[in-house]
Amino acid sequence: MEQASQLGVKIPFLSSDGFSNPEIYDLAGAYTDGVIYVGPTKVAESAAAKAFIDKYTQKYGFAPDSFATNAYDGTNILFEALEKVYKASGKFERKAIRDAFAATKDFQGVNGTINFAENGDLVAYQGLYKVQGKTPVYLGAFTVVDGKLVEVK
Repeated sequence: MEQASQLGVKIPFLSSDGFSNPEIYDLAGAYTDGVIYVGPTKVAESAAAKAFIDKYTQKYGFAPDSFATNAYDGTNILFEALEKVYKASGKFERKAIRDAFAATKDFQGVNGTINFAENGDLVAYQGLYKVQGKTPVYLGAFTVVDGKLVEVK
């Protein structure tokens, strides 16, 4: 971004959830201004989500970024699938675990409600942000419904 600025490049930069990590602003400074990125959504926080965020913040000294919250939700979905398969068959079969994971419906995670599309794609709320100076400004939550981007109110 610094080099683009030095070269006079005046296009918006789009990024992924790596920008949800506060360290990026220390590293890139003012060059982050104007970046648009997808990151954790700000949904109504459940008691479980609040507990995870509080424990994580207490342990590490900063709030979890999207990598941490996604890993937490994914791990819990996997644990539920493992438990379901084991209770049904008494063993862990790869295909059964994969099918149980994919059949996840309305999982209430740290990031909100999580589902999977028929093709296996994640269907979850995503936050959209635009950086002003070195401060991310939340623009809203979005999800995909029938192949279309829809704002979550």
